[in-house]
Amino acid sequence: MEVNFNHKGTETIEEGTKPQPTPFKLLTDQPQPTPIKLLADQLQPTPFKLLTDQLQPTPFKLLTDQPTPFKLLTDQPQPIPIKLLTDQLQPTPLKLFTNQPQPTPFKTLTNQLFIISTIKK
Repeated sequence: MEVNFNHKGTETIEEGTKPQPTPFKLLTDQPQPTPIKLLADQLQPTPFKLLTDQLQPTPFKLLTDQPTPFKLLTDQPQPIPIKLLTDQLQPTPLKLFTNQPQPTPFKTLTNQLFIISTIKK
């Protein structure tokens, strides 16, 4: 198909030419894919066996059937009597701070300044 544009910007189609459409292909014309085979169809499952059919459980033994004799705590040997730490040690007598020798009295700065000021006069 030939399309010409004139100077006015409009298109003109020459007579006798027709656009040829692209031929469509139907999907049914395409080759068919291989049919999907299910895994379940291919494999035969093995029959299930119950665990109860295979194993015989051992009979339960109750703990009350074979009790061990209880021992009372009073039957145990008596522990060594506890000695308190205060019974073993005698504390040294406390010395009060008032019994310590008294330090010499501090001379304040104001007393020293007073003495200096009186000497200068």
